[in-house]
Amino acid sequence: MRAIRACSAALLAVGFAVTSLQAEEVGKNYVDFLGSGVWADSDRNLDDGLAGGGIRLGRAFSDRWNLELAGSYLTLDRDKSVSRSQDWRQGALGVNALAVFNRGGGFQPYLLAGVGGTSSKYDTKQSRENLYGDLGLGAIVPIFSNKGRLRAEVLYRVEDNVRYVPNQNTGRNPGDTYAAGDVILNIGFGIPFGAVAAPVAAAVVAPLFLDGDGDGVEDSKDKCPGTPKGAPVDAVGCEFDSDGDGVVDSRDQCPGTPAGVKVDSIGCPPEIVLEKVYFKFDSAELAPNAESVLDENITKGQSVKLLQNPDIRIEVAGHTDSVGNDAYNLALSERRANTVRDYLIKKGVPADRLTAKGYGETEPVADNSTEEGRSLNRRVGLRIIK
Repeated sequence: MRAIRACSAALLAVGFAVTSLQAEEVGKNYVDFLGSGVWADSDRNLDDGLAGGGIRLGRAFSDRWNLELAGSYLTLDRDKSVSRSQDWRQGALGVNALAVFNRGGGFQPYLLAGVGGTSSKYDTKQSRENLYGDLGLGAIVPIFSNKGRLRAEVLYRVEDNVRYVPNQNTGRNPGDTYAAGDVILNIGFGIPFGAVAAPVAAAVVAPLFLDGDGDGVEDSKDKCPGTPKGAPVDAVGCEFDSDGDGVVDSRDQCPGTPAGVKVDSIGCPPEIVLEKVYFKFDSAELAPNAESVLDENITKGQSVKLLQNPDIRIEVAGHTDSVGNDAYNLALSERRANTVRDYLIKKGVPADRLTAKGYGETEPVADNSTEEGRSLNRRVGLRIIK
């Protein structure tokens, strides 16, 4: 018994001394070889002491749990102080579950629970089979960079339906049985084996890029959700408004509006003036080179998209200055408006989209008291018919 206690103390000391060694690896198998000492139940009438050993074949399934198959063969001599006591031999086979703590360290305590069966003999008598249950605690110490392991444990084994030894000087009948409680100390070494399963790499999940309107700007950064498909946008997902009139380019039928000019919902001012389109004096006939100037207005100017949109009807509006008779100026402005309407039809704008109207001197845009002002008031413009 002194030898058993000395070995147990030595193993615990070694455990605390090697805490920096590599820990047992999850996923590996192991085989342990154990020597055993037994403190037998007093009713067995046996001498305590070294009693054989066992073998464990197991696997570390997780950071917490081991499962193992346990086999042992134990033998103790009879207690010579008891008359007619007999030598004892026992084979056992069972399954143990270990709850291991500090798996990442060099000293790994554990709790053990096991069940199994035994086959026991006293001297040469017939063997008897019983069930047993183990409860215990122990420790595992990895050594040699986890190429080996030391192990020690203390178990309390309950074996049911144990028969009293025949002819014992105990006063009991040979057929009587009892539940034996033995204390078993196991000390030994083991070898881990088998490849550790490679860790499964975490799937790399690309961050979700949500872009509900498909404009290329992520929803979380899009300050203008619902952009029409294909419309160019800026860095925050808003359509461009090139002329700054408050109407985005994709809806602006009159791009190039001068700064400060009020526009309607499609980006057009109340009237688009056809710049520098002049007529002969006191006439509705276009001045020399006026046609080329008019072509430039309708192909490059602000009116291009307006004239090309088949859903918009347009009024050609004529205006004069205040010089002359009001009625005469009204008629002259209408003739000039019709001249421009006819030219637009000639250039391919459908006639049913165009009307002409003269306003005479009723809508001046500048001061008629100056030549510059009168020149600005003599004009032809395009208006959207609502």
